[in-house]
Amino acid sequence: GVDCREVFCGGEMCTACVCIRVAETGEPATHVDHVVTRTGQERYLEHTAIPMRENGKITRFLEIITDVTRRRQFEERAIRTERLLAVGETAAFVAHQMRNGLTSIKMLVQLRRESPVVPEAERRSMDIVLGSITHLEQVVTDLLAFARPGPIVPTPASLNVLATEAAAFVRPQ
Repeated sequence: GVDCREVFCGGEMCTACVCIRVAETGEPATHVDHVVTRTGQERYLEHTAIPMRENGKITRFLEIITDVTRRRQFEERAIRTERLLAVGETAAFVAHQMRNGLTSIKMLVQLRRESPVVPEAERRSMDIVLGSITHLEQVVTDLLAFARPGPIVPTPASLNVLATEAAAFVRPQ
């Protein structure tokens, strides 16, 4: 019962008005608007306009406004999850490369340290280097453990609750 301009654009003509697009193209059009309510709550409203024809001419529009906030939030969470997954994979790759380099350095320092011609002062310095390498190896191990996904742990759940939540998620709002 309210003109869509009141809902989306404060009474002004919308810059992405789907009704104007429908009038110009004769084809249905959809646009998602980001609206902040008076209480400061963010909402995403999908505004669809469909031309209604009589004798081949557009005589009116059917406008459908659907609150798609939950769907949009789910999509944003999925994108964030994918980005975090990519960061985790990159961290694991970098950690493996660091571990390979550290192993080579550690092996060379250990071989040099065991040489009978190395002075005692240099051996003490090499012990400090080996201690630092051991510390870095632990950091890499911790990073790999953090980046590795944990095991899936099945938990009991009510099928009725799961079905109700799934139905509510896919039902138009």
